Order: sequence, then C-alpha cells, then structure tokens
Amino acid sequence: MARGRLGARGGSRSTGSLKDMLTLFFTSSQAWLGEVETTHGALRHVMLSPEGEKEIGSRVRLWQTRGVPVNKEMKTTTRDGQTRKLIFFKEYVQPSSKGFEIAVGKWAMDVGVMTIVLPDELVEFWHRLSALPLEPEEQFALLLALKQTPVDLLGEWQRAISDAELFARHRREDARLAVKSLQRRVSGHLLGPFVKKQT
Repeated sequence: MARGRLGARGGSRSTGSLKDMLTLFFTSSQAWLGEVETTHGALRHVMLSPEGEKEIGSRVRLWQTRGVPVNKEMKTTTRDGQTRKLIFFKEYVQPSSKGFEIAVGKWAMDVGVMTIVLPDELVEFWHRLSALPLEPEEQFALLLALKQTPVDLLGEWQRAISDAELFARHRREDARLAVKSLQRRVSGHLLGPFVKKQT
C-alpha cells in the first residue's frame, strides 16, 4: 500500500487524559485514505494515501491554516419554554488543541469518510496488516476484528501476521494462502460478523 506523508504542524505534548491514538480514514467502499496520529488529543502527524490525497488532500491541508471545521448550532429558548434552533455555524479547532482528535471524527462524519480509531498498542499491527496483499474489504474486516480482540489474545495475531509476512516474502500466491490462514485463525466471533458470506 502506497503511503504519502502530508506535512502537518505538530501538536502540543502537554499532559492530559488522552493517550496516543491513530484515526484511520476509509472510503465507503473500505479503501484506506490516510491516517491522523494524535497525542493527548492534539495533532502529531497526518499521512494520506494517493487516493486520500486526491479525495481529501485539499481539505486536510486547510487544517494547518484554519483548523478543522466542525458544524455547530446555537439554540435559543422561547418564552413558553420551547427550544428552537437559531443558527448554524462552523467552529475551527486548531491542530494544537486537545479537542483536535474529536473534531477530526466529527469532520469525517460531515464529509462522508469512515473512521476507525486505534490505541497506540494496536498501531504496529495495523501497519503490518496494511503491508499484506489484502483486498480493501479483507483489510477492513481484519482491522475491525483486531480492534475487538482482548489484549491477552494479541499474541495469536502476532504469530498469524508473522506467518503471512514470511510467505509474502516468497511468492504472492503463498501470501494469499497465508492471508486466508490468518483469516481462519482470527475468525469466529471476532471476524465473522465483518466478512460478507461468499455465494
């Protein structure tokens, strides 16, 4: 999978309740568009795929100068106690703000981009999965299964991915067999709900 780094202004590393997180962007067809890494909610770096650069690159670059646009609404209460919407407006959240990560999630919903947020301990697994010869829907399903895996079962992921990587270094045909093996080894209650049944 090709990756292209998009220059971004680093965020603050001040202490807070949030830790390092990675927000992944996907199209409605589950193709990877890019990722945003945050520390304590603030921007650390942005990376887009070639498709992501084409689809959302211009919007993402505006984050550095204006911030992330988030739709807001102002409400007012009438004399009889009824609440009604008064006005809609955009609020721009700066990359150095602790609220940047949350703002990115809201922005993605507004523009029709799917997101998966990974904690720091799963980022390495994602990067290794993304290097395997997976179709977008396979990659997406495995990623969802990975996110739901209890920490004490991650060792099985390590072994399965390592086997797939070993095969991938030889022949693509072997790599595809290894991917199928990986899917079987993490199937059942983890992967099953996310994979479309083959007819």
